[in-house]
Amino acid sequence: MKNPTKYVAFVAWAMLLLLAACGGKSKQGPCSVEVYYPNAEFTEVKLIDPTGHMIDSTLTIRNDSIRFSRNDTARMPYVAVLMLTNPTDSINFVSMPVVIEAGTVKLELTDRISLSGTDDNKKLFEFQKAKNTFTRQYDEKMNPEHDVQKLKADYSKFYSDQAILNKDNVVGEYIFDTYRSIMTLDDENRVKEWIKR
Repeated sequence: MKNPTKYVAFVAWAMLLLLAACGGKSKQGPCSVEVYYPNAEFTEVKLIDPTGHMIDSTLTIRNDSIRFSRNDTARMPYVAVLMLTNPTDSINFVSMPVVIEAGTVKLELTDRISLSGTDDNKKLFEFQKAKNTFTRQYDEKMNPEHDVQKLKADYSKFYSDQAILNKDNVVGEYIFDTYRSIMTLDDENRVKEWIKR
C-alpha cells in the first residue's frame, strides 16, 4: 500500500497549485462600456447613480455608439444609470441601469434592448425582462378587477422575490434600494434576512 502521508502531501500540493492558477485573476479591474444606439433623437448622455447624483457628464455619442471606461475599481461592482436626453425636450429621455464591474459591458439600445458582457449585467438584464413581462401581463391576467390592495401586495412580492433571487450580487441590492418604498414591511424584512450589508 502507498504511504498515506506522501499521498496527502501530494494532494495538498496539487490543490495549492490549482488555487494559484485559478485565483490569480482579480475580480476587480477596469470596466469598459460599449453602447450601440442608432437613434439621433438623443444627443446628450451622462452617467448617474440610482439616486440621480452625477458620476460622469463627459460622455458623448459618436457614430451611433457611446464608449467609456471606469477605473474606480474600489467601488466596483455598483449599479449606475446611463441617461440619454434631448436638450430641446426635457421630459423626453431614456435611462438604462448597468452594472459597473470588471470586464466589458455591452448594451444595445435599439428596437430590442440587450445588455450583456459581464455576469451581473446578465442578471440585471434578466431582472429587467422579468419586470417588463410582469408589468405587461399584470392588469390583464393577474389582476383583472384592478384591486389596489392586491396590486400593492403583488408588486411588493415580485420585487422582494427578485431581490432575494439576486441576493448574492449587486443587482439584489439595487432592486432592494430602488423598489424598497413599495414593499410591504413583511417583504422588506424578508429581503433584509437575505441581503446582508
